[in-house]
Amino acid sequence: MRSRPPLVSTVYNFNFTNDGWLFQFDAGLYQNFESDKTYSLYDLEVANYINLNPVPGLVAWQVQGLFSEGDVPWYAMPDLGGSSAMRGYIKGRYRDEHMLMGQVEYRLPIVQRLGMVFWGAAGSVAPSVSKLNDDILTSVGTGFRFRIKDKINLRADVGVGQNETAFYLNVNEVF
Repeated sequence: MRSRPPLVSTVYNFNFTNDGWLFQFDAGLYQNFESDKTYSLYDLEVANYINLNPVPGLVAWQVQGLFSEGDVPWYAMPDLGGSSAMRGYIKGRYRDEHMLMGQVEYRLPIVQRLGMVFWGAAGSVAPSVSKLNDDILTSVGTGFRFRIKDKINLRADVGVGQNETAFYLNVNEVF
């Protein structure tokens, strides 16, 4: 199924926030070239970054919901896992028409350019919004940060999910 670019969409913005609030809503309407099949994707994200001064570090939390409607191809369905949502699970292993997840991190500076993070997350995928609380997955983990330059980190994370563990090496924070 080849899809056209979205008829309605917003552009994803890289998030370098480390203080305050983030509210973001993205919507896309997609139509197949060869048929009249269409589908919609909606992404809602709320995040907050709380400086713990005088205690070192900050607490960052995020809640994200991905919702779909219509004849959504498998590759476009909302999913959990990977380096940004529910670290500790393989990206795409858990996939369905709707996804809701939340995660919280403690970001601790250690010395000069080095830091650590500790996190916990919970989330679910389901065929309907009302079933999102039926089978909730959890993950926890830790990671190291090396600040390359202001607001840009190299990160190495280890996440532990239910019956699986994953390692991630990325640039920039998760959220």
